[in-house]
Amino acid sequence: MRTFVSDEPDPPTPSAALLQPLSPSGAGSSSERSAPQPSLFVPPLGPDVLDRPRIHSLIDSAAAPGRLAMLLGPPGTGKTTAAALWARRCERPVVWLDAEESAGDPWEFYADLIDELQRATGTTGLSSIIAYFEQPRPLRRMGAVLARELLRRGTDAAIVVDHAELLGDEALELVEVLAARLSSLSWVLLAVSLDSDFILTAETKLSGGVIDSEDLELTAEEALSVLREA
Repeated sequence: MRTFVSDEPDPPTPSAALLQPLSPSGAGSSSERSAPQPSLFVPPLGPDVLDRPRIHSLIDSAAAPGRLAMLLGPPGTGKTTAAALWARRCERPVVWLDAEESAGDPWEFYADLIDELQRATGTTGLSSIIAYFEQPRPLRRMGAVLARELLRRGTDAAIVVDHAELLGDEALELVEVLAARLSSLSWVLLAVSLDSDFILTAETKLSGGVIDSEDLELTAEEALSVLREA
């Protein structure tokens, strides 16, 4: 079973010359903030998409701050639609990533995550982490660096990863590290399937929960609502 626990020390956090210091109050200073922007990658939804409070409630519970939700099922079962509906009513900043964009490259996924965190939360300076280290490093250790910076800034966000079945072991370890170290983040992974060891770790150590294709199926009441709207 994979684990994110290691005897190796975490890499040093980039110097204050690269990452702005905290204000005296302990929160991120105004120089570390810009205006938050909605994620560019939340899929558009048509006007006829059925609102599903039952699914919203399931995701709300599984993806509460500090938790990790996994929506698992074959293509066409409504994972992306359900998450997109949920993201639009989420009261927290939403980071939406598509693992297809990083094409299985774990360092590219790390860079995409940082870019979208900065956009959605208005946090600046995080990209300096990548510039500081120059060459890709093990993501488990780099996740610890990013976690320290997000904690220092008080970053709060919900992170959705579509096509998460494309994430390799190293990228999944990054998710594990960030989920374990930051109770201010919540995660929603959308996937056809995920590594069984990852699911076990998520459920036992990260308060993770699985929402499967049966959960995503229309109930009789929801099916009647669709017919009434037709």
